[in-house]
Amino acid sequence: MGIFTIEMAVFQELQQSLQVDASLEDGQARFDAIHPHQSFIVQAPAGSGKTALLTQRFLSLLTQVEFPEQIVAMTFTKKAQSEMQERIYHALTSALTPLKPDAGIYETNTWLLAQAALDNSGRQGWQLLDNPQRLRIRTLDSMNSSLVQQMPLLSRFGASASVIENPEPLYREAVREALNNPDIAYSSATLLEKVNGNLSRAENLLISMLRKRDQWMPLLSRLSGATDKDVFDKGLEQLVNAEFATCHQQLKPVFPSLEKARSILLSIAPENRPEGSDWSLLQALKIDQNLPGWGGYAGWKQLANALLTQKDEIRSGKGLNKNNGFPSSKIAEEKQLKDDMSEVLSELSARNGNGSISAALGLIRSLPDARYTDEQWLGVVNLMSLLKTCAAYLKLAFARAGQTDFIEVAQAASDALGEEDQPTDLAQRLDYQIKHLLIDEFQDTSVSQFSLLKKLVAGWQPDEDRTLFIVGDPMQSIYRFREAEVGNFLEVWQGSLGAVTLSCKNLTVNFRSDAAVVEWVNETFPQVLPPQNEIERGAVTYSASTAKKASDADSQVQTHWALNRTPAEEVEQIVALIQQRLPQMKPGETIGVLGRSRGHLMPIANALKQQAIAFRAVELEALNERQEIQDAQALTRALLHLSDRPAWLALMRTAAIGLSLADLYVLFGNPKTFRKPVLQQLAEGVPKNLSPEGKARLEAALPVLNRAVSQIGHLPWSRLIKETWLALGLAETIESAVALENLEAYWQMLEGLVQDRTDVLDFAKLEETMVKLFALPDASVESLQIELMTMHKSKGLEFDTVILPGLGKKPRGDDKPLLSWLNFKSERADYLVMAPLDQKGQGSSELVSFIQKFEAEKQEYESGRLLYVATTRAKKQLHLFGSVTVTEKNLDAIAEGKKALEATKKSLLETLWKSEAKAFETLLKDYEFNPDEEGIEQPVPRVSRLSLEAVQLQRHWWNARLESEVSLKQLEKASDIKADNPYEAMSEEDALMITLIGNLVHGVLEQWVETGFLQEDNAVSKLQQQSGYFRYWLRQQGLSGSGLDAALGRVMHSLENAASNPELRWALNKNLTASATELALSSFGMHFNDPVSDDLVRMESHSMTQHHIVDRTFVDDAGVRWIVDYKTSYWHEGSGTSKATFVSSKVEEYRPQLQRYGTLFAQLEQRPQKYVLYFTYLDEWVELN
Repeated sequence: MGIFTIEMAVFQELQQSLQVDASLEDGQARFDAIHPHQSFIVQAPAGSGKTALLTQRFLSLLTQVEFPEQIVAMTFTKKAQSEMQERIYHALTSALTPLKPDAGIYETNTWLLAQAALDNSGRQGWQLLDNPQRLRIRTLDSMNSSLVQQMPLLSRFGASASVIENPEPLYREAVREALNNPDIAYSSATLLEKVNGNLSRAENLLISMLRKRDQWMPLLSRLSGATDKDVFDKGLEQLVNAEFATCHQQLKPVFPSLEKARSILLSIAPENRPEGSDWSLLQALKIDQNLPGWGGYAGWKQLANALLTQKDEIRSGKGLNKNNGFPSSKIAEEKQLKDDMSEVLSELSARNGNGSISAALGLIRSLPDARYTDEQWLGVVNLMSLLKTCAAYLKLAFARAGQTDFIEVAQAASDALGEEDQPTDLAQRLDYQIKHLLIDEFQDTSVSQFSLLKKLVAGWQPDEDRTLFIVGDPMQSIYRFREAEVGNFLEVWQGSLGAVTLSCKNLTVNFRSDAAVVEWVNETFPQVLPPQNEIERGAVTYSASTAKKASDADSQVQTHWALNRTPAEEVEQIVALIQQRLPQMKPGETIGVLGRSRGHLMPIANALKQQAIAFRAVELEALNERQEIQDAQALTRALLHLSDRPAWLALMRTAAIGLSLADLYVLFGNPKTFRKPVLQQLAEGVPKNLSPEGKARLEAALPVLNRAVSQIGHLPWSRLIKETWLALGLAETIESAVALENLEAYWQMLEGLVQDRTDVLDFAKLEETMVKLFALPDASVESLQIELMTMHKSKGLEFDTVILPGLGKKPRGDDKPLLSWLNFKSERADYLVMAPLDQKGQGSSELVSFIQKFEAEKQEYESGRLLYVATTRAKKQLHLFGSVTVTEKNLDAIAEGKKALEATKKSLLETLWKSEAKAFETLLKDYEFNPDEEGIEQPVPRVSRLSLEAVQLQRHWWNARLESEVSLKQLEKASDIKADNPYEAMSEEDALMITLIGNLVHGVLEQWVETGFLQEDNAVSKLQQQSGYFRYWLRQQGLSGSGLDAALGRVMHSLENAASNPELRWALNKNLTASATELALSSFGMHFNDPVSDDLVRMESHSMTQHHIVDRTFVDDAGVRWIVDYKTSYWHEGSGTSKATFVSSKVEEYRPQLQRYGTLFAQLEQRPQKYVLYFTYLDEWVELN
């Protein structure tokens, strides 16, 4: 007896014990779906118990296989993966204990399946409970990674590359390299012409295409050059013909009226015809012809132009005039023609009740030519060439970085499997290893993921004992922005995936929501979702559900519709609803406030905070939208780039400095000084007409800012910025504990970006990190009752009460893509239509608009599905908020029947309009327009500022701090800073030069230790040979001219001293015990006995973490810990003080710093210490103890 026969016999025996749950209308479908020898695709609507079914299916398969690894379950998220693993493992462990007497049918069946699985585990020796890792439950991304690691050569992908969470910088790097490639200069120039020379926009367009390259990369194989134009022309013709045929069918009832209109237009005298019209084309037009040909389309467009307004509405007979060919005339024939056309328009209007006639004519009018023009085709070829080059450079960028993204991994995995008709060894091995595949959330698969699945089952034969189990809900497909393609589900729903035949099962019972919610959804969504499935258009029809739970007195669906309700009023009503609902809720019940975007939720979050109502919101409030963070960010950017004028102006407007707009204009409004850095301009003098208060505020802020600039490069950026923030008095502007928490997150972010004073704080990296920096969620127990999140994030969750705000609001518009394309199928072949981006500022071409119409239609369908997901999160109560704006003019027009009441275009309320329009019309009957509602100016929030007294107090504190030499940075000053004013600002170039000299000398000394450079006999002569490299490095960092020469001279002098100094040569020997360079140490909550630490402790009550860098340390033969710090301080004969005095002052200045390092080492070890300062330019080796 074969294995398959034994397995079948085992399950048949088991099946006798399993029961169909006859109380469920889909009980038989659920029972059938766990059969381990049949393949299924299951549509599982919201709340239908999808995970429970997957669990039983997996357990059923475990009863049949020789090894558990022969079953592979794949899902999309780690959360879903963990949930499935937990469910299966819990079921297996529960089977070790007796079944509860009151267990239901589902619990009983699950227990029996788990027991049978454990029995098979025992027979096969799996020891499954001790080895749960043998359960192959994976995300699709981890499956791809596994395939790549198994066959790195076939996948053409290095196994060592790691997947990067944010590949955006590598995308940008690849795009810039491509745009600079001379071989495709013409293609690059074509793109730049399209965007009017805006290089940044060109880069962003290409980056957006790289994000979805899995969609268009396969198209490259179908576009080998201009010789393919005929193939693409055929595709465009097929698509245009198909669209026309649909419109033509809709117009069939009014063919006689259209024929009359054609005849009337042809009868109009040529001199009366509108300018630009060519009604002679109507001569050959045959109204009843389904495929009119290219010339016929032109005739149809002329007819549609004559019958429609610019808004695609049927013209009114009263509106006929000389502009459309019907001038006022006393000639009987002309008057009769006008009357006849008016009659035709009335006939068309009477038949246009649902707008189908005008829509069909409008679509015909917008159809593009059925062939590409030479210009359009050249645009397609150029852009595809540019995209192909970008993709090639991206591979190089990935290779250099040793990193990659999920798309690249997926493509590599696909390459590792070969083609469906030519599988690789890996594909054949997997074909042998995998007997059963389970795919969860199948509606979220992308084009590339769908292709991979096809390859995985390509070798399966109908007579083999292999099964495929697909589960998902196309009504919950809401991730098009992640390249999910719902058409994949609809295609497989037809009954097959490759050679695998699947039975279709539809779950209908909803276990989540009360009957009141389910009934409302069943009544509403057949009018929201399209009437039938269409693969190419992404159209998914509604599938009804039956509620398992009856309603109670608490169950309800309530619509909170209104006319002209302000956003603030809606927020107020939502907060009042929450306050009313909270006391009614039982322990453990929750409220979910689900918005289409974060912007819809932020006003609610702020209102809840004001009412002291705790809530939880993860990644809702972007910190860069908070005032305290914007102030800190302005300071960061200003110090990071001294010529960042917008940042400096924003800093001047912060509450701590508080210059008025009038003073800002006086200071910086002169166009002649626009290019000067702000501090340089202020150093040249303050205008006399600056207000007295403005002068006082500047006098308080400038010493702080100048000192901060003079110290750039001496400490980590995070510490420099935080010190300056405190010194400016910005801490005094913080008004809440939340703001303090937000700032703490910002400081931590800065510390994470750079921890060493020699590191460069990259502006692009800062901006990129800020986009992802969110306010920390409330972690209190009370906050668990209320959650605020976007509708997309709510998928898979449930709440007792769901509140949907802002349904009447329009979403943010999407940017037009670089290249639009559309894949579609006809009876004969698959076709592809593409269109390049139009010239910016010139509107959309008919071809681009035509293709984007399909995208807009797909987006409209997905909006309906998004609303379905949001409403089906509700268990007991559902509350919907939306408003329609009505002006007094529109109100009169609606009352007269000239205009219909409409929801905002593209809003979620628009998707509900068919079912909710009557409710708004009822509101309209009782609505009285308040003329005071229009033209009300919203109060402009005033910028809060510290009082002048507070600013001056801050200045006195700062001066006292300087006088007592209490500073976070007691570092060397440049020699060109005047002795009588040590805090005077140096120039930007001088500050840069000092920073770079220190960075370079420190870096070279560190390298000498690592390479043993000083142990070589000819080290000094080799050093001279490196001066060219040092000059190149300094130039690359921004130095030039005399500044470059001076910097190089000081660097070479410092390094020559170091290479010749016997004490330093000994100290730089890497063979010394415990040798370390640039050693990073951190302290938390430690207090050091030096002025620096004392001041820091006083000012940093909410953050006690400090970072320290030790230049050089080691332990000598006597067991003494040496702590050496390099100083590049500059002194010359004309400095006004002797060299000995200068060195002595510096030693006292830096002694606390070395003592601080010693304190840190004393926490780690018990040994004697020696402190040394080595002044590289002065060649002074000073032992401090």
